[in-house]
Amino acid sequence: MINSTEPNIHRQRQQVVMAHIEQVLADDRLRIDTRHGTRLARGLKQRLVRGDASDELARLMSQSGGGDGQPSNQMPQGLRLEAQFIQQRLGILKEIIARLQVICVSPMRQLLRNEPIEPINTRALHQVLESAVPASAKMPVTLIIVSTSGFTVESHELVDRRADRILILMQPNDAGGWDIYAPAELTALALLLDPEDESAKRQRIAKAIREDEPELASNGITADKIAGKTHLPVQLIEAELKSYARATGLIARRLDGRMAVYHQGTIPPALREAQGVDISRVDRIKAIFSCAGQEDKKLDCLEDQRLAMAGYRDAALEQVNAATKQEVMLKRQFREAAGEITKKRVTQQLLQMRHDVQQCQQQIEQLNRQLEMLEAHRQSLELARQKQSAGLSSPDQLDEAQMVADAVVAEEMLIRLEAAGEQNESTSPAAVIHMNAQEQALYDQLQRETDTAAAISNANDAPTT
Repeated sequence: MINSTEPNIHRQRQQVVMAHIEQVLADDRLRIDTRHGTRLARGLKQRLVRGDASDELARLMSQSGGGDGQPSNQMPQGLRLEAQFIQQRLGILKEIIARLQVICVSPMRQLLRNEPIEPINTRALHQVLESAVPASAKMPVTLIIVSTSGFTVESHELVDRRADRILILMQPNDAGGWDIYAPAELTALALLLDPEDESAKRQRIAKAIREDEPELASNGITADKIAGKTHLPVQLIEAELKSYARATGLIARRLDGRMAVYHQGTIPPALREAQGVDISRVDRIKAIFSCAGQEDKKLDCLEDQRLAMAGYRDAALEQVNAATKQEVMLKRQFREAAGEITKKRVTQQLLQMRHDVQQCQQQIEQLNRQLEMLEAHRQSLELARQKQSAGLSSPDQLDEAQMVADAVVAEEMLIRLEAAGEQNESTSPAAVIHMNAQEQALYDQLQRETDTAAAISNANDAPTT
């Protein structure tokens, strides 16, 4: 459990994370933000500085009269690690161009007093940040805070990537793995930092599948349920479900966008007509809407599509709103930046963000149009069903062909959105040395705005005569 009151568990968590991060520092895939842009760490020399909070622990134990008998060798030590990345010039000169710092924190007072364990809140996290390496545009620092008792949800909002600092949070979860909160564009780094290897993840998935085997008698085992129990990526879970199905002679198929494993005779009722037939989602949609009647099935299908599309649209709207706030912050970083390299890096991030926002806006327009068509068909079907229930003949003729076509288009759109979500692995931006025409134009615009603001400020500050 993440809120365990056993000091040794928190100690082991710190040791596991620190040992893994030292392995990450030697990984050829590690990319790090430096004063010269983002680059692979493998070409840089490293200097490691290790430390801990043993003095603070001794002070707390002294204040608590020995910590209710808790031996110091069982308590977490507050391990720390700083990696300095060094670039060698002309074979002689050396300069530190980046830092990576890891700080492990545990609820020492609560562990010593055997009190309930609480996650790190925003106030406590700010105190930890104050003890870290000072952020500097001339010396970017990648800061990793590890809390063995977790973080509050509000604390996750502090995760960010600035020109001078990256903040990443790591915590264990109740499923037996680790949750890593990193900026969206640093997915590759977050995967590297995960202390749990793939073999251990597959073992946890296999255990969760075995625990859900009683579900095979009725509804089957679904990937989303396993994901909720294990906190692991759906792609990995789906691969394990397919292997499990092959080994046990079960059927593994994607139903309504979800991977499911089930016995031949237990396919969900809404899809029973497809039992034993290997049909795709689009073919199933065609089968449902091409049949006369079956208004209930058609309405259920339209509602599933509507909910899924509304979810994608709301997520895109949230991304656009977040980008608006991010743009203000990036412009401020540009104005405050002292070096040209930092300004170029901020320009690149701002241009990429604007491109992403444009794509989101186009997606929102497409989803809104599709939602309008689905709603029109839903109303027509609902009216037809009501008249049928009342024993009335309806003079209105439903455009079945158009309904089939629109439902198929909607399903194809959902398939593309799901595929895009599964394959969207952001990569770290490359080192900024040369800018293309778009980047240069934006850079010049930001520089003009900065110069204008500075001129106005100077004019306002000038003494009047």
